[in-house]
Amino acid sequence: GIGFFLGTSLTSRQEGMDITGSAPGGAPGAGTPSSLEAANAAFNREDFRSALEGYKRILGGDPENPEALTQIGVLLARGEHYDEALETFDRVLSLRPNYPHALFEKGLVLFQGKVQPREGVKIWEQLIRTAPSDNEYAISAKSLIEQVRASMGRPSPSPSAPRTSK
Repeated sequence: GIGFFLGTSLTSRQEGMDITGSAPGGAPGAGTPSSLEAANAAFNREDFRSALEGYKRILGGDPENPEALTQIGVLLARGEHYDEALETFDRVLSLRPNYPHALFEKGLVLFQGKVQPREGVKIWEQLIRTAPSDNEYAISAKSLIEQVRASMGRPSPSPSAPRTSK
């Protein structure tokens, strides 16, 4: 399932280019990362082809690995495949409903990629409610929400303040 999905979905927006912006080709070889740490290291150095191959290799042994799936969603989003990225994050969230990294990235795709800021903020609010307060993704989501509200001239709502309607 995921192999077919990746094979058919990971084409760049430019004809003939892959998600990394490189010409397609090159089968996975001995240099393909085989651990999550190695795949993440490839991602961090912007070697997205190796990162993707590493995540796919991880999923070959553990098809429900939430972090590998999340990172594939991030790669899809970078390639502007927002719908496929959201489907990937939803798959992660069907396996682990409050997985912080997938919630953060889904909110980001909704907010920036799909330009649905309210939906993105709702996802980030779920993340903040369900993740430990010291979780890096929850902290980042809280900061982003505060920045959005400040840029709109709206104070952050106080949990103890009563809501009034006009």
